[in-house]
Parts: sequence; structure tokens; C-alpha cells
Amino acid sequence: MTEAWVPLAVVASSLLPGLIIFCLPEDRRTLRTALNFGGAAAKLILVGIMLWNVGRFHDYEARLALLPGLDVVLRADELSLLFLTLSAVLWALIRFGAH
Repeated sequence: MTEAWVPLAVVASSLLPGLIIFCLPEDRRTLRTALNFGGAAAKLILVGIMLWNVGRFHDYEARLALLPGLDVVLRADELSLLFLTLSAVLWALIRFGAH
């Protein structure tokens, strides 16, 4: 069973809040903080889902065609999830601990 949306959602959980925060003025601190918290929480939830399902032999792979014969592949296996979990937990600790 391959679920391509999950790796894309993990990337989007950092990218989208970051782009929105970048465009917001400095005085919108509450909204910036809420977006940061939302992105960190979404990433932790998605990583938890991936950890649960990789243990049940689900595959996570997303392919995005850049050019004919050239794809960007996002694949999650046990080792990559180790690093993904570490980065998600550290990002959440920094976000939740800084406020």
C-alpha cells in the first residue's frame, strides 16, 4: 500500500507556514506564533502516522516529475524516519519551548 500524500504533507507542514510567516509583517506576532505551532503539531502528527504504518509494512513514496525521465522521489523507510522523527521532535521542542 503506497500513500504518496503523506511525504508531501510532511514537507508542506514546514514549507507552507514558513512561506506565510515570511510574508507577514513583524507586528503580527500572534499569527506567526500560531502558524509555527500549527506546523510543528501537524509535522508531529504526520510523523506519528508514518511511524505507526511503517511498522505495519506500509510504504510511503511520492514521485514528482521534473523533466521526462527525471523525478524527485520522497521515500520514507525505517532509517529515514529515524532522522525525520528527530528533526520533528527538535523543531517542536524549539517552537514550544521558545514561547
